[in-house]
Amino acid sequence: MRSQLGLAAAVLAIGTLVGGCAESPESDVDDMDSPELTPMGPGGSLGNNGLGDGELTVSLIPFVQSMKSPLTMPGDPHKLNTGWASLLASKQEGVDVLKYAAACSLAKGDYIDGITDPAKQDGHMVHLAHWLTNPLSQPEQARLFTCLAAHLNPTGFHVAIALSGLTVNDNGGVPEDFRVEEARWVTTQNSDGVPTYHVLPSKQFRAMCDDPSSAFDDRVCGQKPDDCHLGMMKDSDCSYDPYVGDYYCLGMPAVTTWLRPDDFRVLHPGCVPPVGGGGGGT
Repeated sequence: MRSQLGLAAAVLAIGTLVGGCAESPESDVDDMDSPELTPMGPGGSLGNNGLGDGELTVSLIPFVQSMKSPLTMPGDPHKLNTGWASLLASKQEGVDVLKYAAACSLAKGDYIDGITDPAKQDGHMVHLAHWLTNPLSQPEQARLFTCLAAHLNPTGFHVAIALSGLTVNDNGGVPEDFRVEEARWVTTQNSDGVPTYHVLPSKQFRAMCDDPSSAFDDRVCGQKPDDCHLGMMKDSDCSYDPYVGDYYCLGMPAVTTWLRPDDFRVLHPGCVPPVGGGGGGT
């Protein structure tokens, strides 16, 4: 059963958060600050993990429809399409979704008037920048949803997050301290385009947490698990392809999320292992 997450009164009081899972009394994982943690794979893209689950939920229908049309007007690749995309942007929640969707898809230098800053676009995902002037196919929509799902963080404590995978742009500049492999993600959609976000917590993550499923409920769904569209995968749902050097889950290229140790403590405060694998928790 999903635990209830209570937000702390102060950001610095991380220890007062009630996390999605209880601290493990023992762990096979060394100290979070140990250099033995998993090194991040080659390449990757760095972003901010701060999209609210409620923002995406209330904006879901116009967002799904907007992906089926060009994002901008014909002849003006910077003016937002007056169809579904403009409806999406009519509320602040939709604007926030558009900003994250643009960060996931638009190429460096692309922008939307009044919505995004051209200096901040450096698309996390490959082969999605054409959304400015063309609709996204269903597999492309799923990849965009995967990027958004990985950025969901309803706690209000926003942290940097690194993404890697076959469908992730190698934007460079990801610091070496992103050494905590969090999870692999893919998205499926039903006939109406409504997504289900599938997540497989890494073995490293599971060694840090007694109840990974509840931890990701809190990480992705916040207080609205019934509207969250989150599904947990099994190890057998994912496989490593040595030919391409990365993972597929449910037959689709997976996106892997990476965190810095201190940011892991913020997103998953109940899952931090004891320092050195023994003694009290951190």
